[in-house]
Amino acid sequence: MKAFTLFLISFFVLASLTLDAQTKKEAPKVMKGYLIDKMCGSTMQKKSADQAMASAAKHTKVCATEEGCAESGYGLMMNGKWTAFDDAGNKKAAEYLKTTKAADHLYVAVAGTQTKDNIAVASIKEAKEKK
Repeated sequence: MKAFTLFLISFFVLASLTLDAQTKKEAPKVMKGYLIDKMCGSTMQKKSADQAMASAAKHTKVCATEEGCAESGYGLMMNGKWTAFDDAGNKKAAEYLKTTKAADHLYVAVAGTQTKDNIAVASIKEAKEKK
């Protein structure tokens, strides 16, 4: 009987730990950089990191919202490297671009989770640009 009781206790402890691990999600982190469409960002990142960031700073809202650029999707230019947003992030970026008063220097803080290929975006808001 003691062995069976010990088995049950062990089973429930293990099940509890497994469920807890499955429900924990990585907390979003805040990443800052320039909001850039994929069409322009993929070209910019071919330059040196400093040149890419200088180009990203000058990138305009008008360009980012043009049909071809907007359809290519959005991402974040950080340290000369462009990383794509997920589908939800693309929608959030399009909404941000509709409301921002900035014409260029689209420096933003993106809360989300970065994977190898993209950023799962939770939110996008204006950030103070590093000078």
